[in-house]
Amino acid sequence: MLFSIIGIIFLRVCFGELAVLNQTYHGHISNATETYVYNNQIIPKGTSIRVSLNSSDTTVSYPLFIIVRTQTNLNSFTLPLTMENRSFSRIENTICIMNYSFSHNVNFIVQLTTPPTFENSVTYSLRSSLENNTLTNSYFSNFTVMPNKPQTFIVSRMYQQTFVKIQSDDDYCAIALIQSETCSVSYDNFYNLNSRRQTFFKKAAFIVKDSDFNKNFDTVFVSILVFPTNKQCQSQSSMFQQMSHLYFATEKPPINKRISLTLTPQISVERYISAILATAGFFAIFYVIYFIWIAYRAKIRQSTDAVAGHVIDNNEPDAIPIVAPITFSADDYDLLSDANEEDLLFRMKGNVRVADLSRIPHAELSEKFNRFSKLLIVVAIFYGIPVVQLVLAYQMFYWQSGNEDICYENFWCQRPLWVFTSFNHIVSNMGYILLGFLFYLITYTKESEYNLQISTGQVRKCDGIPKHFGLFYSLGIAIMMEGLMSASYHVCPNWSNFQFDISFMIVIALLGMIRLYQSRHCDITLSAERAFLCLSILIFLSVSGVVFTQERMFWIVFTAIYLLTVIYVCCQIYYMGSCKIDRKLFQRIYFECRGFPSALFPHFPMRFFLLMRYSGEHVSLFCFLLLLSSIMFWLTAAYFFLSLQTNWMLSPAASRNLNADCFLLNFYDYHDIWHFLSAIALFLSFLVILILDDDLDHTPRTEIKVF
Repeated sequence: MLFSIIGIIFLRVCFGELAVLNQTYHGHISNATETYVYNNQIIPKGTSIRVSLNSSDTTVSYPLFIIVRTQTNLNSFTLPLTMENRSFSRIENTICIMNYSFSHNVNFIVQLTTPPTFENSVTYSLRSSLENNTLTNSYFSNFTVMPNKPQTFIVSRMYQQTFVKIQSDDDYCAIALIQSETCSVSYDNFYNLNSRRQTFFKKAAFIVKDSDFNKNFDTVFVSILVFPTNKQCQSQSSMFQQMSHLYFATEKPPINKRISLTLTPQISVERYISAILATAGFFAIFYVIYFIWIAYRAKIRQSTDAVAGHVIDNNEPDAIPIVAPITFSADDYDLLSDANEEDLLFRMKGNVRVADLSRIPHAELSEKFNRFSKLLIVVAIFYGIPVVQLVLAYQMFYWQSGNEDICYENFWCQRPLWVFTSFNHIVSNMGYILLGFLFYLITYTKESEYNLQISTGQVRKCDGIPKHFGLFYSLGIAIMMEGLMSASYHVCPNWSNFQFDISFMIVIALLGMIRLYQSRHCDITLSAERAFLCLSILIFLSVSGVVFTQERMFWIVFTAIYLLTVIYVCCQIYYMGSCKIDRKLFQRIYFECRGFPSALFPHFPMRFFLLMRYSGEHVSLFCFLLLLSSIMFWLTAAYFFLSLQTNWMLSPAASRNLNADCFLLNFYDYHDIWHFLSAIALFLSFLVILILDDDLDHTPRTEIKVF
């Protein structure tokens, strides 16, 4: 007892006034230091200390400095608190006590100091109180955050991975931090903390992993700080400043921000495996249908061969003999020096037929179109490797910096695995890869059947639409590469790497249009080298559009280039590849304007169906059903695509307002479903193109119209 009294007197004399928790102290200070000693304060389990200081006499020129010392930390604050040209005469903050598993005694000191040149007296009020800020239940809500009153909560290890959701109905800019070392956060030091952080207006979310917890106490701190203005939540790039103002961002002076937190366990590994296997199983159905179709075709072929052999052996009078294979040589073609002029005569006559535009030897054209797939593989390798390197560098920087604003994820449906923060958005691209490979197999099967029909005489080479499969192989490879590039983009989606996601979309669109045009214009179809040159220009314009989307001059130049390109392409279509660019070009267009507008009609399957119907041609019921199915999948996919749950055209904070919970299997969101449905729609669309002209296999090319 005697030693305790002596110790108290010693502390009072050497350090300052003894103080107790949950009591307010008023005082005056002038050119001096006031010290409050909190000795042997009992801190119950799961509580922290909340220090509050108020003084209306301080100014920016003559502030009041506050230092809080504990056994493990030193925290300093300044009054008035100045943020974004706004001053606050009152501050509150949470002081970390690094032991939350049981009640214990704590010693800490609060020192108040004025500048040496400050001679006036400062009136203040100080209060240190206990705060129960440990989140033990699955749901915690109804607390208020202000710019001068940040809030910190302690999350204990309840699950293997904890999903922390933060919600607010207010449009005030705030920042949420996950950290394990200190819980005192202020406007001046939050960027220097070793933490993970997100700016937000209404929504934010974190997945707290094992590595986030303090190793000694199995705790992690969730801190929330509100900014006095919305500047920190708006895009730092002037490119998107205007659009960010249209979404959620306001400049109202915040009074307080109501926050609610939800803690739930992250889904188990079994749910990961079941969701991935369910996805793979769904697309495996297409492979099962393919192999059933192969078996059925083989059985039909065997039956046909058996019947044909029986007919020939018995020499029946009604038997249809197998036509002998017809071969062609170079002598069958006009190779004179005036061949080009003769080609022009064929192309420019009144009723052009497919035979007029398929005069080049079949083998030569096949080699020409096979170069598409070869060049595409080279482009994919040299384009894909740097893409993978860059997005992995983005992901590593994401983890090392703790700045989660650099990636535009749907944080409310985030399923991390290994180094990937949103593995679900990556694995959902497997549909492109699986169906692209399946389309490649179907193309190979189709080519093999056609070659077999040619060798057995069932189909003549001079009948039907010329069969060249090089572009179909290229389409299969392009679909697979779209899956890989889309997966790479979703490692860390943002505006700077959006080009990775759309590059092979452009490739697929251009190859599809070339293939549609090639079916009846074999001799004048674009070569692979020129096609990829056009692709490079299109991708360059696409990237420029992302970078200079707010520049008026860019859109003027782009519109001029686009219109001139459309006019040139339409001229080539209308004049069957024989258009000359000279001073009389527009004069020729003017005199033939009655037919020229038809060339402006887009080259899509629907155009071919309409023109085929107009020309008296028909398509099979199976092809028509495939077309309807593809349209249905495209429309459904468009709905999910337009239901945005992220948007890199906005600031990261505004984009998070669009975040939503997982929609399918508690693993996939709307954009993942877009991946599934668009992959199926692409697959069905190209199947339509593959079998579109099969009904013409026995029609002489001299009777097939060109359109």
